Amino acid sequence: MICSAYYRNWEKHGDIIELHDRKWFRKAAWMIPDATIEHWRATVNKLGTLDIDSIAEIAALDSYQRSVNVEQDKALSRQCWQARAKRMIKSLSINSS
Repeated sequence: MICSAYYRNWEKHGDIIELHDRKWFRKAAWMIPDATIEHWRATVNKLGTLDIDSIAEIAALDSYQRSVNVEQDKALSRQCWQARAKRMIKSLSINSS
């Protein structure tokens, strides 16, 4: 019952029960290499913002990859929200002209 509710498979090895995520193969495809995320963080720490190459890399991610990897990170999510806000302000100013 617990395994069904949490989408897990289980195996028993002696006194130990191991639970395995049934969707591990999908989640593995959504992961971004730690080195890439560390590079983005280092760019934010150095420049105070993301550079154009990093923004392009993040823009190329699908929505779930952004949700799992970027929006969960404090420094990176703040930069993405600031970029969205600037884009919305720019769009409003163009539309009001």
